[in-house]
Amino acid sequence: MLTQSQATQELRRLMGLWRAENSRVTVEAAAINLDRMRWLTPLVAVLNAIHVAVFLYQLVFNPSDDETIQSWQLALLTAHLIMGLLMAGSAVLAHRLQHDSRTFKGQVLPRLVVVIGMAFSIAVVAIDQWITPNITPFLIVCMIAGLAIYLRPLVAAGLYAAAYVGYFFAMELTQANPAWLLSNRLNGAAACVLGWALSVLRSEEHTSELQSRI
Repeated sequence: MLTQSQATQELRRLMGLWRAENSRVTVEAAAINLDRMRWLTPLVAVLNAIHVAVFLYQLVFNPSDDETIQSWQLALLTAHLIMGLLMAGSAVLAHRLQHDSRTFKGQVLPRLVVVIGMAFSIAVVAIDQWITPNITPFLIVCMIAGLAIYLRPLVAAGLYAAAYVGYFFAMELTQANPAWLLSNRLNGAAACVLGWALSVLRSEEHTSELQSRI
């Protein structure tokens, strides 16, 4: 039978072990996230550059007579140009921080890229509402964020909740059809919930895998 003093010491020992294991998992997850940023951000920047080239060509050499189409193309060109520059800058930072995953900057950069990606997808789908009720970019980013980046469940919940709030209000800025607006909001909510669920599953799987090696 353990005395109160012995029980307290054992509890402190177990808490110390838990903190040490959790710290190692956090550090390894940050290193993996940073490594993925080094190839994911340049890839996104290239895709943005392709979109910019296509929309620029359309605006300059094949302009539409419809002012709404022209505004849509110009808005998307601007959004992809800004996103491409941000991703190029993030790629440079990811390479500079490749050995600094333990630092604050090394751990924050992947989360910042997720925030930028979600904000970009919200902007794109809001712009798309001028000509189509399509919300595919937002769905894709929600899924990719849940699968590609390891986030703690509470952190992921906060990011997806914030993304949905922004998405919810952005939809009504450019979508005047009540039925499409409701449908898009419901589908957006489902995308956020599923993205968060994928993130939690990946995080738990990753944590168990790393702890088994400790």
